[in-house]
Amino acid sequence: MGKLIGKILAFLLGIGAAVVLIIMLSTTGESMDRWIANLTCSSEYDASEEEGKIVEVEKIQQSSTYKKLIVDDSVCASMFKRLQDKNDKYLFAGTNRAFAFPGYYVQIKEFIKNNKDAEEVYIFVGKDTWETTLDAQYGYHCLILPLIYTGTYDYLDEETKAYCEENYGPLLLNKEFVNSYMKSALVRKLTLNLLIDYHGKVLGRDVNVPFVKTDDRVSPLSKEYFYKIVDLCNESGIALHLIHDPTEYNGERIAAYQRERDMIRAIENDKSRQLLEDYLDSILYYPAEDFIDDVHFKGDDSLNDSVIRDMQRKTGLLEDIVL
Repeated sequence: MGKLIGKILAFLLGIGAAVVLIIMLSTTGESMDRWIANLTCSSEYDASEEEGKIVEVEKIQQSSTYKKLIVDDSVCASMFKRLQDKNDKYLFAGTNRAFAFPGYYVQIKEFIKNNKDAEEVYIFVGKDTWETTLDAQYGYHCLILPLIYTGTYDYLDEETKAYCEENYGPLLLNKEFVNSYMKSALVRKLTLNLLIDYHGKVLGRDVNVPFVKTDDRVSPLSKEYFYKIVDLCNESGIALHLIHDPTEYNGERIAAYQRERDMIRAIENDKSRQLLEDYLDSILYYPAEDFIDDVHFKGDDSLNDSVIRDMQRKTGLLEDIVL
């Protein structure tokens, strides 16, 4: 019996060592990563989501002469980023709604730090962004991991970092692990699936929806970092503008906007009241044929230019953007 147990243990240790070796090999280079990804059915776990956020932080970390920063979700990101080569006053650093207000806070902090002539910051968001939380499926790889990779994770406050330790674990917050994650599709597959299992089976969270939201209520996370942004811009002498995403004109969207008005007004204070009222007044509606889905515009330059001109007329802002 003792010999049998020893053989079983030796077998299990051998399997474990082989798995560790495969994982380590997958981080040694692109060709090995691709080969192991094909072998382990991990090819679909590319790092494009993470890389997109990393790029939009890293370009802000470079010293430049830009005076104005635009951060936004995916609704407006493509609308503005295509204009970067024509504009030397604006830095366009769009991401998507999973990056959320903590991500925007980090971007704005880095912009002020690296641009001595910084004057204005624009944030474009919609209802979904206000409802964003640090969930299992997107909170880690779309926000926390890019911040760790770019060395900006410590901009988050202690309460947020404590939440991350509890929900993601110390290993996933380690810079060396993050580097391995970015190099290996297999590591990404194992990490993201284990996170979902942990949140669902251990923490009892709902992991059956793509985003966990605080429906019709500004999430505590968004409220906290929105106020941090307001304070940061006030202390730095930076003009802050908050503009609503353009929206499809239909009954469902109009009803959602009415609910959004209530949830936004619930967080107003003396420092933010006018900013938030201007935000609510800035919404623009467009017909369904202008959208590829119920959120994003068709990738048409003439349509995008027309929407920006409408924004200029509606808000009296952005008038020096070159189209």
